[in-house]
Amino acid sequence: MNFGAEYEIGLSSLGLIARVPAVRLTGAGGLFTAMNTFDREPFYKGKSLKDWVMVMQFEDSDGHPSPGAQEAKEAVRAIGPAAIPYLLQWIQPPWQNSILPDAAAEALKILGPQANSTIPELTRILNKPCVSLDDRSSRTMAADILSHLGPETLPILLAAATNLQGQDDQREIIDDLGHFGPSGAAAISALISWTQD
Repeated sequence: MNFGAEYEIGLSSLGLIARVPAVRLTGAGGLFTAMNTFDREPFYKGKSLKDWVMVMQFEDSDGHPSPGAQEAKEAVRAIGPAAIPYLLQWIQPPWQNSILPDAAAEALKILGPQANSTIPELTRILNKPCVSLDDRSSRTMAADILSHLGPETLPILLAAATNLQGQDDQREIIDDLGHFGPSGAAAISALISWTQD
C-alpha cells in the first residue's frame, strides 16, 4: 500500500520545514513494515541542511564566524535531532566534498546534548581500524565530537586513547580531553601513566 506522495510539514512560526516521505506498507504473513520511499534532508527557511552546514564555515575578515555562519548555526539548532542521520553520514568517507565533513562535525558539536544519540555510532567510528587517511580524519572528528557531548563520553575516549597508545591518534584524543574541563578530572591518572610510558 502506498499512502501518497511526499508531504511538507513544518512549524511556520519557526521557519522549520521537513519534507516527510510517503510511507509504503508492505507485508507478508500479516507482518507490515513501514518503508520510506524518499530520503530528503530537513529544510529550514527554504534552505537544505547541507546548505546551512556549508555556510557555517564562512568567516569575516577578522577570522570570526560571519553573520551568515551565525545564522547557519541557529538553523542547525532549529533543525535539531532531525539533522543527525545526515551529519553522521557526512563525517564518514567516502567524501565528495572536502569541506562538508568538518562542517558536519561542527554541526554535531553545536547540537551538543541533542546529539547524544550519536554516541554509539561515533564510538564505532572511533574504534574502527583505519585503512586510509580519510578513515583517520573520520576517527579524529569522532573523538572531537564525542568530547563535546558531555562527561558520559569520557570513558569512551579514555579507552580509545589507551588502545591507541604511542600513536598520533592518541595525542589527538588527549587534546580532546581538554574539552571536558573540570568534569574531565577522571582522566588525570591515565594522563599521568601515559607520560611515564
